[in-house]
Amino acid sequence: MPQKGLAGEGGEALRALFGEKVRCLRAWESLSKGGVEDVIRRNTDYQKNIDDYAVRSGKHTDEIFDIAKNNENGVEQFFDELENTPASRHWDLNPFQRGKKIEIDLNKNLPDPYKTIDKYENGIAISIKSLDVDAKTYQNISKLKNRLKKYIDDLHDFQGYSMGGWDIGNVSGGLPINSKRLDLAIPHTGTPTQVAVINDMITYAASKNVNLNIIIFP
Repeated sequence: MPQKGLAGEGGEALRALFGEKVRCLRAWESLSKGGVEDVIRRNTDYQKNIDDYAVRSGKHTDEIFDIAKNNENGVEQFFDELENTPASRHWDLNPFQRGKKIEIDLNKNLPDPYKTIDKYENGIAISIKSLDVDAKTYQNISKLKNRLKKYIDDLHDFQGYSMGGWDIGNVSGGLPINSKRLDLAIPHTGTPTQVAVINDMITYAASKNVNLNIIIFP
């Protein structure tokens, strides 16, 4: 896929580029209107994932992008995981719906959109994340590692926030943060290579004073 000049091309040029893949063209247009970064907008895997989900859900690509914008883990992860992967219960939902359901199941008690953490309990600041290890993007070990590292680093960097009556950390009258925990929900343990990466990230998290807690949600 050409990497230059796309933003300035008209409809006919885009149709020539995408051929008969009209839904992929619509996905590209939705991403362009949303003002996302070029690296996301021009990713043909994301366009295909949007296309596939549009067919399965009956939603317009603009609706899908609106859902993606509200994904607390970011637009990029939403599109990474939007493909139709083998799953059940939680994992047959789109990434935004899945994340919200898992947060509820893990007793999220902080209001949306609270910064970085989702739960506070007995001095523990807890971030709740979900990640589909079956998604094609996480067969790339570097991408899996980078995603987990970002979750850990974000939680490590969290010092405090105040919203909806919850004053936590280094804000006036804030509840103390005695420790930090990342609850990571996955559908199963993953491949041996993925297990090795997760174990490495558990060690990395500990070096950042974060407890990485793996939770299997079948």
